Amino acid sequence: MCYNNINYQTRGDYAEMKNFSDKPFLLVREGVVMETSAEFTSLTGYCNEEITGCSIKHIEKKLKTDFQFIHEVGNKSVCSYIFSKLLEPIEVAIRCIDLEKEKSLYIFEADKDYKFNKSFSVIEKLSTDKNTGFIVMSCPDLRVLKVNEEFIKTLDEPYNNIETILGKKISEIVPDFENSKIKTFFNIVISTDTPYFEEEYEVVNMKRGTSFWNISLVTMPDENDNKYILMSILEVTKRVVQRKEIEQRNKQLEAIFENMSDGLFIIDNENNYVKMNKKAKEIIYKADLVKKLGDTLVHTKYFDLDGKEIKLEKMPLPRIQNGEVVKDFIFSSKSPYGEHHFSANGSPIYGENGNVEKSIVLLSDVTERIKYEENLYFQTQYDTLNSIINSMNMGFLRVSYPLLKVVGINRMFYEILKEVFPELPHMNEIAGKSIYECFDEKSVNIDYLMNMLNDESRMCNKMFNYSYTKQLSISGEDKHYRVIFQPVFKLNNEVAELAVMCIDVTNEVTERNLAKKSLEMEEEFFINITHELKTPLNVIFSANQLMSMQLSEGLNEKNTVSFERNMKIIKQNCYRLTKLVNNIVDLSKIESGHLDLNLQNVNIVEIVEDIVQSIYHYIEGKGLNVIFDTNTEEKIMAVDSYKIERIILNLISNAIKFSDKSNEITVTVQDEGDFVEIDIKDNGVGMEKEYLDVIFERFHQIDKTLSRNAEGSGIGLALVKSLVEMHGGEIRVESMLGEGSTFKIILPARLIDETENKNFIMFMDNKSEKINIEFSDIYSI
Repeated sequence: MCYNNINYQTRGDYAEMKNFSDKPFLLVREGVVMETSAEFTSLTGYCNEEITGCSIKHIEKKLKTDFQFIHEVGNKSVCSYIFSKLLEPIEVAIRCIDLEKEKSLYIFEADKDYKFNKSFSVIEKLSTDKNTGFIVMSCPDLRVLKVNEEFIKTLDEPYNNIETILGKKISEIVPDFENSKIKTFFNIVISTDTPYFEEEYEVVNMKRGTSFWNISLVTMPDENDNKYILMSILEVTKRVVQRKEIEQRNKQLEAIFENMSDGLFIIDNENNYVKMNKKAKEIIYKADLVKKLGDTLVHTKYFDLDGKEIKLEKMPLPRIQNGEVVKDFIFSSKSPYGEHHFSANGSPIYGENGNVEKSIVLLSDVTERIKYEENLYFQTQYDTLNSIINSMNMGFLRVSYPLLKVVGINRMFYEILKEVFPELPHMNEIAGKSIYECFDEKSVNIDYLMNMLNDESRMCNKMFNYSYTKQLSISGEDKHYRVIFQPVFKLNNEVAELAVMCIDVTNEVTERNLAKKSLEMEEEFFINITHELKTPLNVIFSANQLMSMQLSEGLNEKNTVSFERNMKIIKQNCYRLTKLVNNIVDLSKIESGHLDLNLQNVNIVEIVEDIVQSIYHYIEGKGLNVIFDTNTEEKIMAVDSYKIERIILNLISNAIKFSDKSNEITVTVQDEGDFVEIDIKDNGVGMEKEYLDVIFERFHQIDKTLSRNAEGSGIGLALVKSLVEMHGGEIRVESMLGEGSTFKIILPARLIDETENKNFIMFMDNKSEKINIEFSDIYSI
């Protein structure tokens, strides 16, 4: 509390004060400052108005000192620190003199030329450091004289501002200071006068959590030989946490590495092993003696799966040192531990300069897997052979290698051998016999066989083939057998055994006969085509001769009828030739992909119905009846009208050919929504079931005689099938011998975008001509 403009001076007081007029002083009465000297205001930076009239308690807070203690000491100087208005510490000697009427005179003695900051240039440097917190304390009482903002940030209330902390003892600021390690740090510095550094000091705070600090304590003497303690702190929590996380991860990785089922090897760029885990040490013979790459070669040899020794530079680690990534490199090792197989995977570790600094490789023991695969591979070969043998009914003999002793034989092979060598022992006793006792040396070139087996390049590439054919008389019947020698390989390409197969190739003769028959069928087709071409040509030639004779005699009523009949014969046979040529050309175009569809959106019902109506007069000529039926009058869909007409006419032509008088032919169109079904049904002669799967094959004919009721080349139905499939449809046939046949055409009901339908009328105009062509090989018409 301040009381300004009050004057309590007396003559006695004045006399006393005159002795100290040149010194900084405060005159206090009843706890209130009555007067201050100019030297005091100059020393502290406070003006007279800021001091005079204020209570001594208020001044204590400003100057951050204990006037009560000084008053109790009496007329003795007490060394202490006060703080200026700018919060600069000032070392002073304070003395209290009691005057009359409860007045006290506090006298301050200080070195006028001394400036705290100028004495410690390091403080100025620390003040600019935004990361380091510092605090300067008096020694040995540890009162705070100077502190920066970074240090204050680390403190809890109420000491987290400079006004509060200055002048306080460190024991008041640091929680539980008396029992803390920090007190120990200060004691060491004060007692030994040597710096102290504590790295990563852990601080646990209820609000801030756990943090880590680098703490530095050092004593600093000033120009007056006063000692101070400078404490600097730097938070390293992030670094410590990161390091501990790394250490934890490293421990986890180390635990993982040590407990891996694979062997881990790491070498540096000087070929030194820098890491081998527990499994790696189990793999290496005398691992404690292995320090450098290549040391293992003293007791261990390495081989590839072909049994070839691997040089050191071809092993995984040297290859990785050269920058190569190794994946699934399988090799075997032979050491006093025995033979083992390993799979190696590894890669280089590069340094900042781009060079390989370390090479790391993992070795997996795959011995059991290799053995299993070898046995499986070996067994698979025999299973495959047995499967072939069982399916082909062949003789089978197993022979050891290289001793060429019989390991096993099946009954068929034994019975064949028994026919050749009647003195051969019982089947159960043949095991262990030499191959020389089972085969005629004239038939089997044993030396040639062994040379092939010993040819390393041939064996590595599994290029082995040795066989011969033998003719035998078995039970009075001539038989031909092919004897094949086939090696059975291990995984390392070594020959394990020889499999000898004896195949009855007598059936090959039959197959050759079948092939010969097939050639004869082709010849028959060409003969048939030749007939198809020659017959109408001969008829045309004969009719032309008759017409020439009639013309030479002159036309009259008698020979005019014959002349017209011959003209009709010529025309019909020209149609036959046209049909044959058209069918062959179109089928060839389809097979070569050069026949295109002219798709149009048309009424498929109308097209089929028009065809049926157009052939009524042809049908009547043979005494047949044709019926058309449909479940809809209109079905617009995209088809090639011309080719649909050819399909329908061809199938009706077939129905006519194989029908007798009074038979009935039914043509049906059924709208099934997404597709349309067109059926051509007759109750003619029909077909046997064995022909149903082959009638659509090219050049196939059921009636192969050249004196049928109708002619044909055998390519009409093949063409029909191809045209239907070009529309995305399918054709099927149902037939029973003596009951007739039904051909079913299934076409997808789809539409296309089209311009103008220009060709449809042309096709309709030519329908009569097309009917003449398609029906030209029906004699009775």
